[in-house]
Amino acid sequence: MLWTMVKNNLKLMFRSKLTLIFITCSPLLVIACLSNAFHDLLQNGYEMEHITVGYAVEEENVLSLFLEENADRFREEKIILEPYAQENGMDKVKKGELDIFFLENDNDVTIYTLEKNSVKTEICQYLLNQFYIEYGNAYRGYMTETEPVSIRTGELEGLKMAGSETYYGITEIVYFQWIGFLFLTAVIHSERKNRISQRYISAPTNSFLLYLGKFLPCEILCLFSTGISTCVSNAMFHIEWGNIPATVGIVLLTSLASVALGMVICYTFNNLAVSAVLLFVIVQIGGFLGGSFETYMLSCISERWKAISPIYYVNRTLVEYATMGHSDYTGGCILYLTAILTGCSLLGCLVIKRRMQEE
Repeated sequence: MLWTMVKNNLKLMFRSKLTLIFITCSPLLVIACLSNAFHDLLQNGYEMEHITVGYAVEEENVLSLFLEENADRFREEKIILEPYAQENGMDKVKKGELDIFFLENDNDVTIYTLEKNSVKTEICQYLLNQFYIEYGNAYRGYMTETEPVSIRTGELEGLKMAGSETYYGITEIVYFQWIGFLFLTAVIHSERKNRISQRYISAPTNSFLLYLGKFLPCEILCLFSTGISTCVSNAMFHIEWGNIPATVGIVLLTSLASVALGMVICYTFNNLAVSAVLLFVIVQIGGFLGGSFETYMLSCISERWKAISPIYYVNRTLVEYATMGHSDYTGGCILYLTAILTGCSLLGCLVIKRRMQEE
């Protein structure tokens, strides 16, 4: 019985070719438009205007005196030097407010940066090396009879920007997963037109099997359209996905949750147009808060409002996979999507059971 319902509903959904084309092709068009519009904003390879360097050095230290006396000369060369407390300087690097922060402690200088091999880091490391080679070590050895200072570089983990193609290539695939409920409209319209629900009353089935009979074909088509969109967009825009096993799992869970949400709302209201409009509004608001149109990295919306949207958790998790290989939002993303899937599946079965009783 279940296989028959899945097969018949899948045929009905496939007949709606415009829906299939819309859900498959729309992400490609939106990715092309948004990645082009925000290319310069999210471009990582821009020409650097200046380097901001913070430092923590003991007072009256030879390096401290050198930096203070030559601050204006460094500024002329677009290197802005500012003294900071150790913790304050490291926090500013993590937040992106400083390019470099270095700390001198006895004979040890540590350079902190978000990108260990960046040009800015190399410039700072070269200048410090040259200072100690040509002046600093000789002075310190003469005055204090200490060993030469060693310099090492550490890398701090912070927010990294994805390029426009990668960012929108990921977020738009996610966004259009949430409108996969459109595949259901063909089945619901056919059921109500031909009064198919009345035939299920006397059939050897129950609300759970009826739910699966609609859920599974819709999920199959959602994954089918998502797979095509992803493959084509990767070929066209060279999107950089990261942590592939975890990414696939999150995309699959997102698809399951979106279909479950769509089924609840579509079967809650008698008017199919009302259901579709309501779902579009929900997805639109979720996409706006979640960074589908305005990057969540540069958005002025508070974190409290962003956290309302499951799309935000999915976008942030997948984009951080692409840029860093991991994400602290993974756990929250999985819990949020699992809660939607579980809650909406239970509600969906109850709504379908109510429909059968009404018939």
